[in-house]
Amino acid sequence: MLQLTLTRRIALYGAVIVLLSSLAAPAQAGGLFLPVHGVRGLGRAGAFVAGADDAGGIWYNPATMDRVASPEVLLDGSMVLFGMQYTRVDSGGNVLPTVENDNIPLPVPTLAVAWPIGHSLWVGGSFSAGYGVLPSYPAPSYGICNPQAVQRCIDTAHRDAPQRYSVISYNGTFFLRLDLAIAWRIRDWVTVGLALQNTFGRLSQTKAVTSYNGTLSSGPEDPDFDTLTDVRMTALFNPSAQLGATLRPHRDVTLGLAFQ
Repeated sequence: MLQLTLTRRIALYGAVIVLLSSLAAPAQAGGLFLPVHGVRGLGRAGAFVAGADDAGGIWYNPATMDRVASPEVLLDGSMVLFGMQYTRVDSGGNVLPTVENDNIPLPVPTLAVAWPIGHSLWVGGSFSAGYGVLPSYPAPSYGICNPQAVQRCIDTAHRDAPQRYSVISYNGTFFLRLDLAIAWRIRDWVTVGLALQNTFGRLSQTKAVTSYNGTLSSGPEDPDFDTLTDVRMTALFNPSAQLGATLRPHRDVTLGLAFQ
């Protein structure tokens, strides 16, 4: 009878997974951001929704705290190194010199805590940064030119920053996430979890744009029409939540579900 019950459970969970997979929508690229977190989670390419067994699993599925047997503090750190080159072709078909991202190392820290209360309840929290990149490219100078020493002025802007109308810097940008989580084992083989979240974000972007309207004879590459724009947006209250569950129909089988 036990074997029959176990088989039915596995068949039921398999059917649920197939159904959820059939409802999945297409994904599109949305910027230079990796949808993974933590050293172990990154090493598994994000397959950590069911396999987490430490406080770092809160980021993926708060229900995985049920594997933490004693109070635990996790300090996790990664370093993102990003290198990219860009070669622009201007409006006249000329290939401009190649520019390269500064490739400044970006540290990604995580601090997480998980605390069991009795045999069926866990509380925890996580404070972390996202895995992303902040590219930075040469900055043009639009100052007044000195006829005696023409360097880094409006006449040399196209040589100072060949990428021209593009992002120059994201310096000052940050995104941090706070998770406060709870997990409850409602059966020996079923645990559910809830994490209340808030993202603290600041976007700081410097970009070169042009106001050329196409009616003047000087052409769209005229630096007299170039403008440096600075965008500063800060949003410290961006609430969200994550629901999760772990199902263990057998000691060698664990299924994880998470919805944010």
